[in-house]
Amino acid sequence: MLRALQDPNFSGSVRFPYVTMCDFWVRRMGHNQQRYTVQCVLPVNLFNEVVFVVLWFWLVFLAAASILGLLLWLVTAANPVNRTFIRKYLRIMGRLQTTEDADDDIDDFMHGYLRLDGVFCMRLILKNTNDAIG
Repeated sequence: MLRALQDPNFSGSVRFPYVTMCDFWVRRMGHNQQRYTVQCVLPVNLFNEVVFVVLWFWLVFLAAASILGLLLWLVTAANPVNRTFIRKYLRIMGRLQTTEDADDDIDDFMHGYLRLDGVFCMRLILKNTNDAIG
């Protein structure tokens, strides 16, 4: 952009030319139309180029952030559900007594009652809340 302001022969980029040739017709009284080709300056293309460059970098940043978020979610989804989370809330509700078979009871609860949908919901709850829910 600075080069365009300093160099009068700089015509800009291919996509956003600053200087171009314009054709227009002039009709004089009693004469036919005359076609003229003159050099035109397009100052709005300076602004357009900057806007599109900023938008391009913004979209690249958003794409990178989306890919990173997807990868983090895939890593989170691949890990097994935190049993301590389920054990804690089952104890709060009074549904789980302290026994040596608590892990088996939790596995039975997760696979028999919650199934995949419930485990998915518990994973979302675990990811998006803190310990003060309930």
